[in-house]
Amino acid sequence: VTLPDVCRPSGLVVVDDTSVADDTLAPLVARRAEANEVKDADVVADASSLEEDCSAGGSIAGHRHLGLPSRAGLPLPQQCAASSEVMDHAADGVKRRLESVDAFDPEDSNCSFFREVDDEPGHLLGYSPSYSSTAVPRREPPMEAAPTRETSRAAANIGEVERRILELHQGEVNARSAKESMLAPVLADLFQQLPDDAVARVRASLDGGLVFRQDKSLADLRGLYNMLSGRDRRLVLAKISAACRPPPRHRRGFVLLSDVDDTLLPGHDLLNVSGSDRSWHLDGRLYPGVSRTHVELRGGLRDEHGGDYSVLLTARPPAFVKSLPQKLRRIQVRAEDSRPRMAILPGQGGTAVVSNVFRVLTGDFTKLGQTKMARVNEYAQFFPDYWGRFAFIGDDGQADVQVADTMLETRVANPRGGQTELVAFVAVHAVQLRESYAVSPGSREGIVQQLRRKHPHVPEDRQAVGRTSQSRAPRHRFFYFVDYEDLAQQLCESSWIDPSQKDAILRGVHRDKLPDLTACVEACDLRALRSAIAAWSQTAYEADETEMEAFANAGAGLPDVMRAHVQLALPAEGTRQICLQVLNVQNADFRWPSADQAIPRLVLQEVGGQRSGVRCTSGEDGVLTLEWPCPLLLRNGSRAALDVRNQLTGAF
Repeated sequence: VTLPDVCRPSGLVVVDDTSVADDTLAPLVARRAEANEVKDADVVADASSLEEDCSAGGSIAGHRHLGLPSRAGLPLPQQCAASSEVMDHAADGVKRRLESVDAFDPEDSNCSFFREVDDEPGHLLGYSPSYSSTAVPRREPPMEAAPTRETSRAAANIGEVERRILELHQGEVNARSAKESMLAPVLADLFQQLPDDAVARVRASLDGGLVFRQDKSLADLRGLYNMLSGRDRRLVLAKISAACRPPPRHRRGFVLLSDVDDTLLPGHDLLNVSGSDRSWHLDGRLYPGVSRTHVELRGGLRDEHGGDYSVLLTARPPAFVKSLPQKLRRIQVRAEDSRPRMAILPGQGGTAVVSNVFRVLTGDFTKLGQTKMARVNEYAQFFPDYWGRFAFIGDDGQADVQVADTMLETRVANPRGGQTELVAFVAVHAVQLRESYAVSPGSREGIVQQLRRKHPHVPEDRQAVGRTSQSRAPRHRFFYFVDYEDLAQQLCESSWIDPSQKDAILRGVHRDKLPDLTACVEACDLRALRSAIAAWSQTAYEADETEMEAFANAGAGLPDVMRAHVQLALPAEGTRQICLQVLNVQNADFRWPSADQAIPRLVLQEVGGQRSGVRCTSGEDGVLTLEWPCPLLLRNGSRAALDVRNQLTGAF
């Protein structure tokens, strides 16, 4: 009994439909061979107890063919993926239009999926989460966004002096080292010529522009400033102080400084120098909620100066920070000129690196803490208009608790008169080892009470930023948190963020815990991909740029994953045995049936679940006989692969 033509596009492994008495049908899906291998393979299913009078071309009411998903009720990327599209098949030059058909239920417990295992002859290849199909190409995001009309307009509105500074700054990428800088010798003079309304924009561009020289040194505002003479330094700071005014107290937002390892993501190396937290994946993913927390805490404070951004406060030596922007793409922002923006305050370089590593290995983090605090003081002098709006997030693995104490007691001149605290609040992440925490819950509670007594909440008239709600609860300045959901709750209770910001962070935490969309595409896992897209799309409007790229790529990859699967109808009640047989195989260099080719062999094996590794192989006649019900197909949670092999060479 033949499937309708709409469900038989060239390149699909197709299993013939069969009339079934029971209208309760579950899709059993088989993955076809790679796009550069088996191009066309038809498989016929037979059952020993099926009725003889099945009419040709018949179909069963309620039978759900699995092809491309239905567009009804799907989020935008799925709608795009589900749209009809023309596939050009090189094998026969025929163009067919793939029409949308009924979508299957990804939560159906009877659904089971086949996945091809591309293994060597005689070798069983187990399931690998990192499997990548050539039929589902990985789409790498672009490093640089193309200039837009808004970018051109922004560039046209800047003055000649501002343009000159920015051009010289971008030219630093051609310098072999800081000694060849063309900007440093003229920076102070050009700064004096800037109109006041351009100073904050230029400051932000130099600070967060991520310009690296050929020796990997960062050409940022702090580095350029340190190359100036004493006189030129005073001129630059005086210009900034005169031109940059504090924002209104009612405006939300902080200058957010953050440690990297064990704060944004778990640090891991052979010696545990970078970090030791094991509460999350070690594959480069940020902790759940990190990206959204940075968005909410920054609050767009510096958006009017070309784009807001986070500041990384790390113990990494200067020569080892160039990789951080790519590693931490999710907390980058795009400036008005479409370039990524992030500030980095590195640790010590030179011979101090070796001595610092030795201190870390012996548990002495004092020097690292002193360096971090020195970097904060250096950085703060460039932003007097944001004094009182600094916030720091660290961890308890490398002296950040001691740094927190020093930060909280640092006071600076208040533009409104008197003095104020430099840092609004500090939050420390509790590092979790394999079986316990680096600092026990009891000790953490003692530290919280001690630091809150030593650094009580700031009186309202001395605060640089007003409350975000009507709550009169004490505005604590030190927090200890186990995860970013916990941090959001505590910050909201102390009125540093409002309930809507807290809820946005909690949604970000939930979204970050969903299955990895890119991994689902690469694993050709149809059920997981459909479920992940449906769940992820609920809060897609709050996603960061990297998340949206993954979401779009998942939608674009969905048709490829769909075409790598095929549906089998459940045999009639009472069936005890089913048979699968290859009807034809065709690709660029192989065709069957052919007089000089052996009958292809089918290999069915489970690649997921408790029975992983179990497999069944067809006989020399190419017929794969399976008992029914077949555990490989119907076991809940299992995934099976159907491999089409050449009996002579071992595999296609």
